[in-house]
Amino acid sequence: MLAILASVLSAQACTYDSPSTLALDPSSPDETAPAPPEIVGVNVRRGRGGDGKACEDLGSITITVARPANDPDSEDQVGYRLQVIDGQLPEGLEFGSAPLLGPNVGVIWTDSAPPHGAFEVTVAMVPIDVAGNEGVPVEVTLGDAGGCGCQSGAGGAPTWAWAWAWGSLLVAVISRYRVREQCRPAGAFADRPGSTALWRAG
Repeated sequence: MLAILASVLSAQACTYDSPSTLALDPSSPDETAPAPPEIVGVNVRRGRGGDGKACEDLGSITITVARPANDPDSEDQVGYRLQVIDGQLPEGLEFGSAPLLGPNVGVIWTDSAPPHGAFEVTVAMVPIDVAGNEGVPVEVTLGDAGGCGCQSGAGGAPTWAWAWAWGSLLVAVISRYRVREQCRPAGAFADRPGSTALWRAG
C-alpha cells in the first residue's frame, strides 16, 4: 500500500523547460533593426500554492506575438527583451536580460500562495535580432486582479492510519488527474495550435 502511495506521489514531480532565448551573433553584418511585433494575446496565471511537486506553486505570464507580414526576420531570428517601465511585478518574478523567442514569450516563477495581491505593470517588449540590433519597443500591460485563484484545499485528517493512507492515495490520484487537465499554463504556452508547453507535471 505504502509502496503504491509513494509511487503515485513521486510521479507528481514538477518539471519544466526554460524559455527559449535568442543566441546573439555579434559578427553578423546585419545593421537593420527588427520591426516591432504584433501582440496576439496575453495570459497571466497565478500559482495555487502546494508543495511544488505538481507545478501548482508556479505562476506564468505569456505574451503571444507574431512577426509583421512580409517581415524579413523570422520568429527564430528575433527575440524580445522584457523591461518594466511602470508598476511592479509580483513578488518573486524578475525579467532577465536575455531576449526571449516567440511566438509565445513566456516567463515562470515560484508564486506566493493564494490569496494573491493584485498587480498591474506596463512592460516594454524590445525586439532584438541575431546581430544585436534593437528595434522600436512595444508596450504591453500585464495584470491580475488577485484573490484566491483556483486553489483548492483538502479536508481534515482521518483518524485511523489506514484511512489516512487510503485517503492520501485518493487525493494523490485526484490531484494527478487535475494536474494533467489544469496545471499546464492555460494560454501560457499550451492552449494555442503549434505552441509548446514550458512546463509539465509528471
